[in-house]
Amino acid sequence: MRKILIGILTILLIVMAVLVITKGLTIGNFKILSVKQIIEGNDKLTAEISETEKLIRSNYPTELETLDSTVSSLLAAKEEYQDLADVSTKSEINKATTVETYTVEFLWTRLGRHATAEGVYLSYTPTNNSIKFTVSGDYIPILSFVSAIENDSKLGFRIENFKLIPGGNNLQATFETRNINIKTEGVNTAVQSTIITESAPTNTPDTNTQNTNSTTETTQP
Repeated sequence: MRKILIGILTILLIVMAVLVITKGLTIGNFKILSVKQIIEGNDKLTAEISETEKLIRSNYPTELETLDSTVSSLLAAKEEYQDLADVSTKSEINKATTVETYTVEFLWTRLGRHATAEGVYLSYTPTNNSIKFTVSGDYIPILSFVSAIENDSKLGFRIENFKLIPGGNNLQATFETRNINIKTEGVNTAVQSTIITESAPTNTPDTNTQNTNSTTETTQP
């Protein structure tokens, strides 16, 4: 009788083991995975490991390269900004002593072209032998615009008193260039005029529009 009971228990244990292996077993928080579930879990884990390795090999270097490029651009822009803010050398001061004469039409076209190329909003006001500028836009385009007009041999500008401050949704830079004479015809030269250029005009504006005592605005069509 005892042997029979032991045999029955043995058979039950074997059947239970087979069921656990094939179906798994869950009792409350206690869970035994079946062979199939173990294989599926292993395959899923293997796939996740492979995807992670793929990201490490391909995406990570690409993103790192992009980050390095962005950092390099920002550092270059920062260096340009610091150069603009530095005190000028004696040679630069001597170079800037010559008074240059420009027509309103020339300045409108030349400065507007640079503003369009860099995608900034520009306003400038000619005063006594100088021009005061206000430029709005993103950080790098502003510095690119300032660098462009300073390196433009036909303008020969020397940037002074450069400041960069937040302005609305964009940054705003102010600076001036001196020893500049604005040649006007039929206009009282004692009256200040302001020309605002959001983007450079493709053609030279009507002279009658420029030679006024009031603010003139030009926007890109």
